[in-house]
Amino acid sequence: MIHTVLSEYEVPFYMALGDGDKERFQYRVRDYLKGRQIKGPQAGEVDDAIKILIAAAAVTLTFAVHKFWYPYFNLILLREGDYLELIRKRYQRDRLRMQGAIVIAKEQLIEASRQPDRVLHPGFHEFAHAVYHENAIEGEGYMDITERQCREQMNVHAGAMKGFDLLPPELLEKSAVYPQQFFASAMLWHFSRPGEFKSDAPELSDWLHAVITIEKHSNHEKATRPH
Repeated sequence: MIHTVLSEYEVPFYMALGDGDKERFQYRVRDYLKGRQIKGPQAGEVDDAIKILIAAAAVTLTFAVHKFWYPYFNLILLREGDYLELIRKRYQRDRLRMQGAIVIAKEQLIEASRQPDRVLHPGFHEFAHAVYHENAIEGEGYMDITERQCREQMNVHAGAMKGFDLLPPELLEKSAVYPQQFFASAMLWHFSRPGEFKSDAPELSDWLHAVITIEKHSNHEKATRPH
């Protein structure tokens, strides 16, 4: 079923993989969904296809890491309406107190799963924040991310984000102030428009590629499941 859903939605990252990597991607989607709570509006049921699209976003961001888990984010809340409006409410609070919760706008997830280069992908954005939280803050170590590194990159490259027109103005503004949002925006750009990212921000692209590529790491065993 996973292959069928990802193929029907023509998820670009998945469709570009070879047969062996597609099997590994499917395995990770199944593994990611174990033990997760995915709740619709009013705690309603969520159909399997949407669950697969959510898991696919999580897997895409960490696919180059040999072992991963997202151990701190087991609750996914699927909501109707505009994603930007949903996160406006979250930014009025301390995001770090939202530990364990991912918020996804349903229709935007569906559109962005097909065309991440044209629609801001709520899954990529949310799971990029999760990756930052688990590594830069909690020190899980499956990616080599620190707040200091991200702040240094932000101070040098925040201006380049203006070239990424999927970012709404308020996220662009926050990308120049908060290392966590800068990292999330860079991840969003990398996975939405990799060619443009590499062309328009080559140094930032090279840094992020090193961060998310397993060959650069040795300390990624903590809080992971063997694959």
